[in-house]
Amino acid sequence: MDEKIYIVDFEIVEEKDIEEIFHKWVNSRKNVPLGFKEDVKLMEINAHYAPCYVCDLNVSVDYNIKVQKRHGLRRGVSTLVSKKEEFSTKDYAMFSSKILHRYDMDQIAPFDFSRMSISGYEKKQGTKEKFSQNYEECLQHYRGAILKKLEMFINSGLAKINTKDMKKKFNNINSHEIIKISSHEVLVPVWVCKYSYKYDTYYCLINGQNGKFYGLTPNKQFISKIFIIIFIVILILLMGYT
Repeated sequence: MDEKIYIVDFEIVEEKDIEEIFHKWVNSRKNVPLGFKEDVKLMEINAHYAPCYVCDLNVSVDYNIKVQKRHGLRRGVSTLVSKKEEFSTKDYAMFSSKILHRYDMDQIAPFDFSRMSISGYEKKQGTKEKFSQNYEECLQHYRGAILKKLEMFINSGLAKINTKDMKKKFNNINSHEIIKISSHEVLVPVWVCKYSYKYDTYYCLINGQNGKFYGLTPNKQFISKIFIIIFIVILILLMGYT
């Protein structure tokens, strides 16, 4: 583990710009209750440096692939292995954050880690959250998501190896081994928007570099409407019998 703590700095530094992005996000929401967009009240906007581990992963693989000819019915299973028998992924982020670990790492668009700098001067002063999990805990926490992303990565690699007239689909994983190559402690820029609707509190997270957003909103009350409709139908039927 690199002992230095790196920072990915804010590119969006004005709260008025974040407020504009927030309302853009609100207006883009679907399947929300009637009047939601008009009744939302933005309560707080906070700049936040959220901790994560940025690492290079190396994986040794041996995959079974279903192979099907494009112009025929022949099918079979073959084992395809890359020539080097390994693949690697770079700049894979695992959040060790109290506000981000609840969300999938891809829900907020990826940060550009090429802009990492050693901790020191920042364009935007914000709360620097402490690391709430160590690297091994994060690795275990995100293991399923990591394997899913690696499978997609390996699939694209194997597609280049196989011939163009073949269609391929993973049958199963024979073996895979994740090897930690390197990792760095990094603080990434996040704007946290706290808003209220009908006396309940919700949050929207905005990437401090590119303005991409993710948040939770209440859903339409489909169930209550169904119950109301059923109640009205039953009432009409009862009135018909009387």
